[in-house]
Amino acid sequence: MLRRLLEVKTSLTLALSCLPRSPPALTSRQWEILEDCIPLFNSLEKFTAELSGDKYVTSSVIIPLIMGAQHLVMNSKPATTVGERLKEVLLENFSKRLSPYEKQVIPSNATILDPRFKKVAFGLEENASEAYNRIQDEADALHLKKNVGVSMSEEEIPTSTSKESSLWSFFEKKTADKGTVRSSSFSEEDLRLYIQMPLCHREQDPLNFWYKYEANMPLVSKMAKKYLCIPATSVPSERLCSKAGTIRSDLRSRIKSTDVDKLLFINSNLHLLE
Repeated sequence: MLRRLLEVKTSLTLALSCLPRSPPALTSRQWEILEDCIPLFNSLEKFTAELSGDKYVTSSVIIPLIMGAQHLVMNSKPATTVGERLKEVLLENFSKRLSPYEKQVIPSNATILDPRFKKVAFGLEENASEAYNRIQDEADALHLKKNVGVSMSEEEIPTSTSKESSLWSFFEKKTADKGTVRSSSFSEEDLRLYIQMPLCHREQDPLNFWYKYEANMPLVSKMAKKYLCIPATSVPSERLCSKAGTIRSDLRSRIKSTDVDKLLFINSNLHLLE
């Protein structure tokens, strides 16, 4: 809005001077303030537009984009007192409202599991380590659950009475603990292999990376698909509702819901045919 106001500055000033009951025109100082504030808002506009996409992964770019937008605002040099105050307010809100995203489970785990960012995108090393440890624990749980399911189905487990079960409970607990250690070492090696790989280019699709290395790192790949598929905002779903309202209009009120689903699916995946 402010950018458009500057684009029509000359025409607007002339029009106001010709109208008999026009509101007072902006002063040169006010125009200067507008020019000073627009660069600060540009970073927020780009930040919002990037997170609102629906053709690419967005959950893993929350933390890197916050860092990037904060860096742009911090390095800006406003020439007016209003611009300086706006810069201070924006940085305060970055610290208060957006910085905690590094500690939230979904964005931090998604960032670690994105081969373009991993630990590099975090502002604090301790937040990256916490996210890494959470992923490690989840990988251990997945591997243990998988192994327990295999052993229960493939091995013959003898039945026992409640008394026998209580006598052997100590031994069974120790063997279960040892199994947990083995699964942890396996998944830890899997995750360490991924972290040691070089970062992918920022324009590369992380889903293609995990499709390529799914056989090499199955546990980490499974978690990556789980977190990377989560949208960062509700914009894609709202956009889809708008498309559905356009398809099922008053002139097409008897169209079947299954046909609406098919048309929406085609519309959302047309870019794959280009």
